[in-house]
Amino acid sequence: MLHFEGEPPAAGDLAAHLTARLPLLPALACHLPPGGAVWRTARVDVSEHLTEIELPPGTAALDGALQRLVRAPLPASAPPWRLWLLHGHAAGRYTVLYRVHHALQDGSGMLHTLDTLFAEDPEVRSRTCFAGFEEPVRATLGDRGRMAVATAAMMRKERFWGRDQDRFSGERVFRWAEVPSAWLTETARSNGVTRNDVYLAALAHAVARWAADQGTETASGIRMDVPVSIRRPGEVGMPGNRTTVLPLRIATAGLSPVQCLRHTARVTAPLKSPVLREALRRNDAMLPAWLVTALHRVAQDPTRSGVSASHVALRGGLAFHGAPVTRVLPVACALDGTPLSVALMVCRDSAGACFVTDAAVPGLDRLHLRWRASLRSLACG
Repeated sequence: MLHFEGEPPAAGDLAAHLTARLPLLPALACHLPPGGAVWRTARVDVSEHLTEIELPPGTAALDGALQRLVRAPLPASAPPWRLWLLHGHAAGRYTVLYRVHHALQDGSGMLHTLDTLFAEDPEVRSRTCFAGFEEPVRATLGDRGRMAVATAAMMRKERFWGRDQDRFSGERVFRWAEVPSAWLTETARSNGVTRNDVYLAALAHAVARWAADQGTETASGIRMDVPVSIRRPGEVGMPGNRTTVLPLRIATAGLSPVQCLRHTARVTAPLKSPVLREALRRNDAMLPAWLVTALHRVAQDPTRSGVSASHVALRGGLAFHGAPVTRVLPVACALDGTPLSVALMVCRDSAGACFVTDAAVPGLDRLHLRWRASLRSLACG
């Protein structure tokens, strides 16, 4: 969700801009035919993908529209993405919502699209591949074995969700929390860690507090299923989900928020290692189709799910015809069966997180508030 400050453009102007930029975004012309396994290209009719909606005044009208649109179906027989232009809810402001199927674009692909369409400075682009892949990297069989063992932890049951699949509804609740990006940046700098460490530590702390209210033990730690980009520099604009998932267990019991943060920085070491990231990439490339299918079935079992926690950042500003983007809120992807999926997106002075939760699990619909409070205690502590 891109929130612009400025008079809303005519839908025709946005359509013309989109049409002019599509040659730079070949992924947006790709789709998978029913039952297909190979991307096909198609002629893109922008009118099928761009919709203008005029709203009545008030933030409630915008919030209601966004709650409805994040659940709207994507095209089934055309490239699976859509763009909505929403205006009328506030004078001098408008919102653009971009949604794309995760099979077509992962977080890096989404960042590439936003930069291509709306970057204020074309020379300042977001990082859409891991910096460690910019030079050749070698991973030994031992490195690959270590990462295979780590990844296999996703097969285990997670006690804090319970062992009964019937307690989950599959109905989704979307909630958002916004914080100053300085809370992440300054906390990371003062503790010698990364912004991602700060985000994950605050999230683990919030989940542990929720679990304590439910009477659930978390002595073994909170398992975070972290999407890891394995996209290489030459794959920036290519279609497909070039990520793998690494489960990381973050301890919270008996730890202060700062101690949890320092522990998290140690646990996330594989994410920062070019060699181990390359091991994950090579392991992912060797998976046979039958095993990928089996892993997806496991991922859709809520009793085996960790907390899905992704994080992307825009490096430069976004704008359209001089109207700057002042806020960006992500829309998290949640596999069927996943009780909790969180996505964080940082843009300039603001950081927004989307929490997608199962409506039947008590208290998860307020987890975004717990995360904000945990992050604030880290930033101000």
